Amino acid sequence: MPTLFYQNQFIPYTLKSSRRRRTLALRVDFSQQVTVLAPHRLSMAAIDRFLQTRAEWVVNKLAKFAEAAGKYPPKTYASGESFLFRGHSYRLQVTVDSAYRQPHIERIDGYLIVRVQDETKTEQALQECYKKEAETLVKEAINRLALPHGLSPLRVGISNPKRRWGSCSSRGNLRFNWRVALMPPPALDYIVAHELAHMKIFNHSATFWKTVQIIFPDYAAQRHWLRNNNLQFTTF
Repeated sequence: MPTLFYQNQFIPYTLKSSRRRRTLALRVDFSQQVTVLAPHRLSMAAIDRFLQTRAEWVVNKLAKFAEAAGKYPPKTYASGESFLFRGHSYRLQVTVDSAYRQPHIERIDGYLIVRVQDETKTEQALQECYKKEAETLVKEAINRLALPHGLSPLRVGISNPKRRWGSCSSRGNLRFNWRVALMPPPALDYIVAHELAHMKIFNHSATFWKTVQIIFPDYAAQRHWLRNNNLQFTTF
């Protein structure tokens, strides 16, 4: 595995080359994995020069994610853990009951109660629940935010991307990360407004952000909040 040497430390990274890529790109994810995306046959010398210009950014990102990993450890899906829904915290209570052929989930008095035949199915049951909730919440937000501006997505889907909260295709198909169901409603509204704006402007120019503001006037505050709080949603 290739490495980046910076400040007396070797930082391993994964190199992914593509014939379709024309520029270099760099990713650091919550699991502290560094990935370099490069054009096909680009020399290692050119890649190393690029990495040296971004080395401080990589180190800072890795430190940020290491701190977050301690603050927000991965879920074990055991009774007693805290789980978010629409920005509120619920205490998980898992009940194993052979009578439930299909998992049953409900929120009661601050508890997220999951009834399953097999305790190992808890994670899958919760994620399916979140996906359904996300689909409902996203469609409600689209009805509120899109219709007044004459926007009508061709399709709306819920998926499990590693790095994005939402995406918009050139055909007007919108997809959203199921974890938006964990967030407070204003943060979810910002994410929806962001992708709706891409239906008009497929970049992040000043005109794009003006469009986001027209759709959702409070976007700046929610964008700032999400940047400062997004890591707590990546442990699910």
